[in-house]
This record gives sequence, structure tokens and C-alpha cells, in this order.
Amino acid sequence: MGRRLPAAGGMGLKETGQRISLSSRRKALPTGWGGQVSLEARTPMVPEALAVATGRPALQSPLVLIVEDHPDIRDSMRVILDFLGFRVAAAADGAEGVEKALVLRPAVALVDIGLPVLDGYQVARRMRAALGPGILLVACTAYDDPEDRALARAAGFDRHIAKPVNWGDLTSWLEEVTRGA
Repeated sequence: MGRRLPAAGGMGLKETGQRISLSSRRKALPTGWGGQVSLEARTPMVPEALAVATGRPALQSPLVLIVEDHPDIRDSMRVILDFLGFRVAAAADGAEGVEKALVLRPAVALVDIGLPVLDGYQVARRMRAALGPGILLVACTAYDDPEDRALARAAGFDRHIAKPVNWGDLTSWLEEVTRGA
């Protein structure tokens, strides 16, 4: 069973920067002291290197299931994957992730380890038992020690990627699935 990281009081600078990089608009945020801070980002929605056209109609693109309990991370991943041409479904906890996988039969599942209801290891075991080797299971997690990687492999994950996600690695794995689809 994986350990949970302590809950943070707010978004760190790295996460804030990543969120801003997915937007190109002005946003006023309350400071908590009665004032506001205004943020403006004028960047492309997704780095150019990631804007790879799959050349497939949407109905033929592989389905990627994101199982992630943090809404900001889940939504950001959904936006990027959709932009890259993948069909995307998402779940906010482990049980919902397994249910959606059984119904939708995705080609890929990106699964956080520290999930509510069922942790990511339980999710991987259930998906692997039900869907066999036909699904690429990727542990997408902050748990990145060698022990964590071994636990993920033992649970049935094919790949392991640490947060924040290295989109170059992830997109190369997704391209492998796309070529095989």
C-alpha cells in the first residue's frame, strides 16, 4: 500500500507555472487580504514539441483514461491529451476509474497511486485482471523511489512516470499505442 503525501495548503510555484502555461488569458485572484493579484500568461496552450498531429479521425484515436483525484492535474492532462488528438475519459477516484475502464476499455490508463477509495495499486490489479495485456497501464505519480517503481510493476503497471509529467516520455509511449492501434 502506498503512502500519501501530506496535503498542501495551496498550489506551489511549479504547479502554478504549469497551470498558467496551459492558458493564455488574464485572471484576477483574491489574495485573502481583501485585495487581488492579477496574473497574465501569454504562452501557447501546449509547447510546440507536443503539438503532434496523429493524422487519425477522432473516432479512431486511442482512448486514454486518466484516474487522478486532483482536479487541476486531471483537467490539465485532459486538455493536453485532447489537444494531441486522443479521446479522453477521466475518473476522480480508484473505484470510478475501474468502473470506467471496464465499460470503456481504454487503450491507456494513466493512474495516480495516492487515490481515494481504491489506491492506484488496487486499480492496476483490477484493470489488469479484467482487461489483460491489451491496456497500457501507466503509474503517473509523485511516488518515484525505486521501491515505489517495484510496487507499481508488481501491481501490473507497464510504465511509471513521475509528476510533474515528462510529456516527451509520455507522448512517445502514447505514440507506440497509436501505431499499434
